[in-house]
Amino acid sequence: MKFKLPLLTALAGFLALSASPLPACDIKPDEELVFFGSYGWLDRKSGEWNVSVHGWIYEPEEDSAVIGTLSKAFGKMLGLKKADLASSVYEERSRRFFVDNERGKVLRVEIAGLGPFKLVKSAPNGHMRDVVRIKDGAPGFSGGAVKVRTLCAQGHRTFEGEIALISPEGLSVVSDIDDTIKISEVRDRTALVANTFVKPFTAAPGMAGLYGRLAEKGAWFHYVSASPWQLYAPLARFMVESGFPGGTLELKTFRWKDRTFLSLFQKPEAYKIPVITKLIETFPGRKFILIGDSGEKDPEIYGAIARQFPGNVSKILIRDVTGEKADAPRFLAAFKDLPGTLWRVFEKPDGVDMGEMKL
Repeated sequence: MKFKLPLLTALAGFLALSASPLPACDIKPDEELVFFGSYGWLDRKSGEWNVSVHGWIYEPEEDSAVIGTLSKAFGKMLGLKKADLASSVYEERSRRFFVDNERGKVLRVEIAGLGPFKLVKSAPNGHMRDVVRIKDGAPGFSGGAVKVRTLCAQGHRTFEGEIALISPEGLSVVSDIDDTIKISEVRDRTALVANTFVKPFTAAPGMAGLYGRLAEKGAWFHYVSASPWQLYAPLARFMVESGFPGGTLELKTFRWKDRTFLSLFQKPEAYKIPVITKLIETFPGRKFILIGDSGEKDPEIYGAIARQFPGNVSKILIRDVTGEKADAPRFLAAFKDLPGTLWRVFEKPDGVDMGEMKL
């Protein structure tokens, strides 16, 4: 039986929140906060929604001399040419790598008008991840999406983001980004760096149409990439402008001052397998379609996950960027012990038949 928040209880909570003086925001005028798109999941045993809140607090670097020095060092590390560093695209995509991350910040937020909720302190990389539990049936908690918003004293800036409430059953798509929906050329490091930091993002032909057809079937999308969180804004904008369905992005942590610096070039399986495993374990009642490409390790990663979760993975789609046929030894090894109908290698997205999917 779903919990129904009584009207008087809801009204009393609202009046208490309104009457209580709000604290000053723990965000200074020269600092910024980004709420990344996230999701909530329903725990039917407790009758509560677990709402994941993920934010990043940082201070942008304003000193042009410092930016210039850092930009040259970062560009040298990436192997870029001097002319590349002067491009407006490189300037826009690299600038969040030079920010001052704010640790120890505490936020108070409301979610769908409920709260206040006090979140955990931000970590040394400026990120805070917390889970807020809210009773199913509370105002605004019947599915769809809810807003998360900072609660601060009058006169302070307000920051907000959106959180999707994903039902326990249904269809989910886990999609790679590089060379799956965006041309990146990951097998050529020079081309990959240029496509990531210098050139305009280019959508893989036909993939937005394929994803649109899946969205029409009710699919929810999780985009999982080995790109760092500093590229969240340009990637999110690219996806909107290219017509891809909305969803959450799961990216990697990168920071100059610790071992996450090396994660920028880390093998994708070390990052992707734990992320996708967590998604399936969080939504055991949903069916998953895994979509990637043949450029790196997506076939091997998805094959391993399908063997681990045979009842959850309903289809694996691999976009061919290497010219390998479906009977190539690599694919036969990657999908060993899996039904031949479970996976498919394709060149043109419009040739993927929705009838193949167990929707």
